[in-house]
Amino acid sequence: MSFDVLIITNAPGELSSWVKPFVSKLRETLPEARIIISLVPCPYSSGEEEKIASSIEGVFRVIDPNYSSLYAMTGKLPSDFKFQDKGIIIQLGGDQFFSVLMSWKSKFPVLIYTEKLVLWPGLVHKYLLVDQNTYANSRLKGIKADKLSVVGNLMADALKIQSSPQEIRERFGLKTDKPVISLLPGSKPFKVKYSASFMLKIADYIAQKKPEAQFIISQSPYTPLNQLVKAVSDPELISVLDGVSAKFERGINGNTLITEKGTVINIVSPEFQYESYQISDIAITLPGTNTAELAVLGIPMITMLPLNKIEQIPLEGFLGYICKIPFLGKVIKKYIINKSIKKLKFVSIPNQKLNTMVTPEIIGNIHPVEIANIAVDIIENPYKRREISMNLKKSIIQSGASKNIVEQVVNTLLNKYPDIEILENINNLLDWTRRESEENQ
Repeated sequence: MSFDVLIITNAPGELSSWVKPFVSKLRETLPEARIIISLVPCPYSSGEEEKIASSIEGVFRVIDPNYSSLYAMTGKLPSDFKFQDKGIIIQLGGDQFFSVLMSWKSKFPVLIYTEKLVLWPGLVHKYLLVDQNTYANSRLKGIKADKLSVVGNLMADALKIQSSPQEIRERFGLKTDKPVISLLPGSKPFKVKYSASFMLKIADYIAQKKPEAQFIISQSPYTPLNQLVKAVSDPELISVLDGVSAKFERGINGNTLITEKGTVINIVSPEFQYESYQISDIAITLPGTNTAELAVLGIPMITMLPLNKIEQIPLEGFLGYICKIPFLGKVIKKYIINKSIKKLKFVSIPNQKLNTMVTPEIIGNIHPVEIANIAVDIIENPYKRREISMNLKKSIIQSGASKNIVEQVVNTLLNKYPDIEILENINNLLDWTRRESEENQ
């Protein structure tokens, strides 16, 4: 008898770094499960989430944000679909309140995977935590130990790279003995629109100091190519952070952007996103999941949070609606963001994990030459690069989170539905766990 595994998620980073590796392990261990992805509203969505979610192998159904909200509030689903009698909810991103409401409507137990927040403890079956620090903080808040389980970081599972750095460089037409600087404008539309041209200006400054430097810019699966090109060619978007324009060209080794000063930036297509991280001597990025993915690989990075145009930063939930009030909304937004920034000790995930500045961050009214100078200093200092790399790898628990979460799913299903027919799959899980343990010895 089949059962449902309902995955609740929202933004591009969560779909790529959390949902994909979990679904892969879930299919392998529980092939009888109907895997359903419920997308919940997110101000940072790219508009490509439903398409990407539907393309993940093994996904039975994707529920769009409108129907997810409708079901959470009223219990109504699309007319051609309904949940089965047995199932479980696993939250991999989004507001936890959606999971609580959907659990109440469906009567499914709910597991919430979280890096920080532990909310609604009386209504959640268990919280799956990324590390011991989150566990300790949750216990200090009075959450019972049997509600908590440390499973590791799913981002480490997402990084599966098959080729060597030399092979990847050759594929992109890059020299193997020259430094590579990776520009990562992110996957969320507002980030790409305003940061891409700013990053190109940084590249111009680096190229002045190190003419041999090679540049790549990563195109997220959630960023259509025309959106990236527009970000570096539309004067209105470029002017927001005083970036530079670039022309788009197609070449033998792929697409490129060329600035007015002649700096060439190779565009890395989405299917080689993680490979492009691996060949980078240093990355220039914005806060987000990129910083954790780079940390897993030990790639030195500079995380920047430009606040030159603070009113452009979107806010989630109720605050987002308040900030749209004419005239007064902008004032409220600036106040909220400034207050929030002051509370932030660090903005990159590895620095937050280790609670120290292991890799550089710059926040505020940023000039591109600041970033360029730091990047050149790191590139020219191999010992500094090595030290940063080693510390970054310590910040993220390595692979295994997917397996641990699947184990939690199995245990929860057996407790909730003692008669559920997944004995064969439990044996698969035990065999798989034993094999992985032997391989890691």
